Amino acid sequence: MLSSEHYYALETGTVVPWLQKTGLAQQLLGAQTDLRCEDLADGNVNLVFRVSNSAGRSIIVKQSLPWARKYPDFKLPLDRAVREHGILQSYVAHCPAFVPEVYHFDAAMFVCIMQDLRPHVILRAGLQAQQQYPLLAAHLGEFLAKSLFFSSDLALPSGEKKARVPEFINPVLVKAQEDVCFTQPLQQHAHNHCHPDLTATADALRCDNALYAAVLRMKRLYMTSAEALLHGDLHTGSMLVTATDTRVFDPEFGFYGPMAYDLGCLIAHLYIGHVCQPVFAKVASAKAASDKTAPGMNMLQLTTEIWQIFSQQFAELARTQAVAGEWQSEAYIAAYIQELLQDSLAFAGVELIRRTIGLAHAPEWDAMAEQPALVPAARQCLLTAQTWLLPSQTWQSIETALHARFDA
Repeated sequence: MLSSEHYYALETGTVVPWLQKTGLAQQLLGAQTDLRCEDLADGNVNLVFRVSNSAGRSIIVKQSLPWARKYPDFKLPLDRAVREHGILQSYVAHCPAFVPEVYHFDAAMFVCIMQDLRPHVILRAGLQAQQQYPLLAAHLGEFLAKSLFFSSDLALPSGEKKARVPEFINPVLVKAQEDVCFTQPLQQHAHNHCHPDLTATADALRCDNALYAAVLRMKRLYMTSAEALLHGDLHTGSMLVTATDTRVFDPEFGFYGPMAYDLGCLIAHLYIGHVCQPVFAKVASAKAASDKTAPGMNMLQLTTEIWQIFSQQFAELARTQAVAGEWQSEAYIAAYIQELLQDSLAFAGVELIRRTIGLAHAPEWDAMAEQPALVPAARQCLLTAQTWLLPSQTWQSIETALHARFDA
């Protein structure tokens, strides 16, 4: 059992001394003594530092806190860092090109030291700046296909898969997601908030019994389906990119759950990017002092391509590498992927609602706080979520769902 006896929270002024005392500074950064540390954490939960030297070498030091950094009253287990490290190691085994390299893990301090990915940028920021990432769909489609397939019953012998599930039980963070994603947004809860002009739309959603039943169905699936090892919080803020490289990080919410949850989270955040695209395009043009800024990525096309590549590669893996011959049936594979599509869109609907009227809004809404386009864009997300969650709706393709019409 892991002990927190020797744990203390690092600060900008104590990271370098700790690295030097443990010998990690020389091991990872060489003999230079001119080390400097900067605080990079802009997320909700952890401490993140960059340590660099004058020779241009640098590392990332990430440490768990016993609470959420942005929400100090929300207590968290320190050992979530252990599960995160385990998930990254699983990714290294099957899709190493799409995660940062892990140099060291300290179980006493709950510290993970990783590759500093520069000149990579957070995907969300790059998309808002109207940057083009021509390989992004191929990278994310492959990452999703391999990370989900190889951790599932399709690829693992039954006993081995069942033995792996308890290794990644994540009760506190999973319970937090159950509450803030599935339960609280459709209730009158203190955590919920939204723009005043969205109140009527939010209230209407909370009075929709069919919608509430659909969300509860997805909550039950989230709680009971130990299908594959998930990232657990897969969105455009948990990816670092260049024009030729894509890396996924921060899987601390990961556990064995339904594949469609990871897929749905990504679909939701790309859709938020889509509805906000006109505003960010204008901002990018203004910064460039030109109306000739190159157009950003077509977010609906990007989402479609990711799904197509994922489904094609997942199907091929099932045909050629499934652990049992029965899983290789073409009819079964087609039905499996069709069910994944339905559930992914439903989970995307849940995420759209949570990130618009619940706790921890999508950063896009904060960036658009002073923009008149905020309310119609957010309302479109809520109505799209309602459409995707309709239990009577059967989506034949990702394109049909992305372009679905709804009553405004």
